[in-house]
Amino acid sequence: MRWRDVDIEQAVWTLPREATKGDRSHQVPLAPLAVEILQSLSRLGDFIFTTAGDRPISGYSKIKVRTDKLAGINQDWRFHDLRRTCGTGMARLGIAVSTISRVLNHKEGGVTKIYNRYSYLDEKRHALEAWAAHVGRLVEPPSDNVVVLRAAGQ
Repeated sequence: MRWRDVDIEQAVWTLPREATKGDRSHQVPLAPLAVEILQSLSRLGDFIFTTAGDRPISGYSKIKVRTDKLAGINQDWRFHDLRRTCGTGMARLGIAVSTISRVLNHKEGGVTKIYNRYSYLDEKRHALEAWAAHVGRLVEPPSDNVVVLRAAGQ
């Protein structure tokens, strides 16, 4: 992820076609929390996630081992599994399969890919904001909003 590909004001990350498996650019709407995180980061260079400024982070296997240990996870999983979790979770939240497919940058088939040039940016934004809100509730569950009312004089 490079700073030049992120438009903070529009809350959109545009992956250039060279960086995608499908050889086409892909716009990813950024949820408010993602924008907040990006705004809090220091700019060391062109790469957003970097340790040296001139290249992206590396050493994912070490990061994964540390993550597993901190989280108490002893199951076999890969970072790529997070895409599956996101797609499955958005489906569970009621997001249309066609929108999930677009969020994941999957190719469309048939004549639709030729005639339908709509970006679906608003639909993708809705889907990703719903997913971000869901993850936020998992990470920081809402506090109990029950208020005990007492009669006067008690």
